[in-house]
Amino acid sequence: MEYKRLHDSVKVDLVSYVKDWIEKKPNAEILIGCDSQNIGDKTIYAIVVAIYDVGKGAHVLFNRWKAPKEVTHNIRLLNEVWYA
Repeated sequence: MEYKRLHDSVKVDLVSYVKDWIEKKPNAEILIGCDSQNIGDKTIYAIVVAIYDVGKGAHVLFNRWKAPKEVTHNIRLLNEVWYA
């Protein structure tokens, strides 16, 4: 999956990027979430990985993609859990 930095949309390799941050900031927390929204005939999913430097703020990476529309709300929620 291709992730981008939120503040400038530069593409990054998620694993190496997070490892580098954790080496620099060993007390940082990693928060992961997923959300989706139906628009037209597509479902748009987004995953966010936030590297939270306690007391300083978060550095946010994201991945967003379109999939065929999922009309069943429960299935969409299960997909969000699976992707995150």
